[in-house]
Amino acid sequence: MKNFFIFILFACFIISLRAMDVGGKAPALKIANWLKNDRVVLYPKSEEERKNNKDAIYVIFFFATWSDTTPNVINFVNEQVDYLKEINVKFIGISTESEAKIRECMRKYPDIKFHLGVDDKSKTWNDYMEDPAVPMFFIIGSDKKLIWKGSPVEVQKVLLDVIGGTFDPKKQKELESIHSDLSKAVQTFDFDAQMKSVNAALKIDPADRMSVEIKIDDYIKNNKIEECLNFLKETRKASGSNKYLLYFFYMSELDISRGIIDEKGRSYIDRLSGEYLQTFQNTPRALNIFAVRLMQIPFEITSLKYALDMSQKAVEVQKYIASTSEQLGVYMGTEAKACYLLGKIDKAVDIQKASINYFKNEDAKRAAKLLLEFYQNSKELNSKLFSPNH
Repeated sequence: MKNFFIFILFACFIISLRAMDVGGKAPALKIANWLKNDRVVLYPKSEEERKNNKDAIYVIFFFATWSDTTPNVINFVNEQVDYLKEINVKFIGISTESEAKIRECMRKYPDIKFHLGVDDKSKTWNDYMEDPAVPMFFIIGSDKKLIWKGSPVEVQKVLLDVIGGTFDPKKQKELESIHSDLSKAVQTFDFDAQMKSVNAALKIDPADRMSVEIKIDDYIKNNKIEECLNFLKETRKASGSNKYLLYFFYMSELDISRGIIDEKGRSYIDRLSGEYLQTFQNTPRALNIFAVRLMQIPFEITSLKYALDMSQKAVEVQKYIASTSEQLGVYMGTEAKACYLLGKIDKAVDIQKASINYFKNEDAKRAAKLLLEFYQNSKELNSKLFSPNH
């Protein structure tokens, strides 16, 4: 994710759009053909479609296959689709090029996760765009009014503020001006100007992710690990109740603290894990991700207990949300791995065996079966090693 921000800082420039005003009703999408993941109708006629899209937020972006930014944008949007899969956010990519040209480009990206539309007559482009600069993003609320429009460098922050209930259009406008100065400073390698812009942005919004990322890099570069962790703790406080922002700051804090290979690091990760579990106790996917990350940290400082607690909680909540979903199998697999690492091999075998029943995807089911076989082999070997006759 950080690489995406740095790339865009170098690639983007100030863009002025006047074709569609913030607060106005979004025009209907006039798409010639939908190539990926079905069509999207902003103003559906059927009662069922209106009901399903009642709380939807729409992220529409225009792109061109020839642009150097396209690979980064496609990968970035795919990441957002994955991260926000539990939220009703519809990502819609639109190009005005020919269908043949778009299909040719899309061969490089077989796993596109957003809705992809062909606007070869430029009907939707004419309703939304004025300047020819791409990529360009539009965020539309459930009331079908335009909330924000701008470049990719800003879209994730705005979207997370919107769905987290902390979006402030006035602050965002101020931040975009500062981000423009920051972009120039990065391009010219003017470190003093960078930090001046970063500090100005953090005064407006202490949870401004772009500035937070640069601040973290500065702390790490100067080996100020403790100061960096204290900064991140304050940043989390400034995020308030916006869990979508908190998630990223927790993950950054975990990434940094995992490098403290001593008792202090172990205590820090233990405390951080407890706070995270409390914050995301009803969000199974977030719990599962953190549990997986904990099991990737050196064992001498990580908390396998919290990895198990989080995976068990993820399974419990997912059973309540959707008791037959494939995600439940994924979360059970994480629980099984935590049990295995804690030496509870019998339990790991039982849970992994049960998880297989939830997978519909054959590749995922095959992987789960291989892991089960590994646990079973470990159980058998363990029995032989510690049997009375050995």
